[in-house]
Amino acid sequence: MTPNTSDKYKNLHLFDDQYFVQLIQRHILEYHAHFAERLISIYVWGSVHRNEAIQGVSDLDLYSFIRGPLKKIDYPWCRETRESLDREFPYTHGLTLPRSIYDALQGRQPGANKDMRSRHQALGFRLHYDATLVWGKDLTGEFELPTLTPSWVREYLQPALDLTGYAAGLKKENTTDFSLPNETRQKLRKLARLGVLGGACLLMAQGRFRSLKGVDTIPVLRASYPQWTDFLNETQELYIHLARSSNERANAK
Repeated sequence: MTPNTSDKYKNLHLFDDQYFVQLIQRHILEYHAHFAERLISIYVWGSVHRNEAIQGVSDLDLYSFIRGPLKKIDYPWCRETRESLDREFPYTHGLTLPRSIYDALQGRQPGANKDMRSRHQALGFRLHYDATLVWGKDLTGEFELPTLTPSWVREYLQPALDLTGYAAGLKKENTTDFSLPNETRQKLRKLARLGVLGGACLLMAQGRFRSLKGVDTIPVLRASYPQWTDFLNETQELYIHLARSSNERANAK
C-alpha cells in the first residue's frame, strides 16, 4: 500500500454516519492494496450515497473502475476478501469486482449497438445522479447521459413497478432482480423507498428532477400534490426522517 492512498479520498465529509465512513475507507484500502496503480476510481451509490442507510440493514453499494481487463488473480482475491469483510462488517456486502473502464465506455463508441449504449447511459445516469465519488478520478464526464423522456423514465421505473405489484399480490411471481425483506418493518421500508423512487421518476418526466434522495423528492411532491399528503407522510415515516441535504447544509454556513 503506497503512502498516498488516503490522499485520493474524496467527499467523505458528505456522509453523516461515521460507521459507513469507516466502512468505505476499509473497502478502499482493500481495493488499493490489491489493484494499486490499476485502480482509477471508486464510487458509493444507493442508500449510503443518499445518507439514507441503516446499520445492519443497508448494503454498501460500490462501483470501482480499473485500467485494463480483470486478471485471473482478481477473482479469488475478490471472493476471499469479500468473505473476510462480510465477517468483519455483517450485512454490508460491499466488495465486488471492479469494472474495466474500457468495457464501461464501449457503449459510447461509434458502432455500439442499442443495448450497449443503453447500459452505458444507465451507468452514467447512476454515477451522475445516485453516486458519490469517494476515491480517485471523477469519471462522470466520460459517460453519456440518457435523455430523460417519459418513455425512458417509464422503462427505468418498470422494475420498481413490477416489484410493487408483486408485493401487493397483483403478480404471482417476482420477476425482478430485487428481493423484498421477510421482516415486516423492513419490507415496508423497501416499499416506501420504491415510493420515493416513483416520485423522483414523476419529477423526471415533468422536467423537475433533482435527485433520487427522499430529502429532495418528498417535499417537492408534498408541495405539488397536497392530496397525497397522508401517503407522503407515511412514506417518509416508514423510510427515513428527512434531514437537510448536503447542499443546503453548505449554503447555510
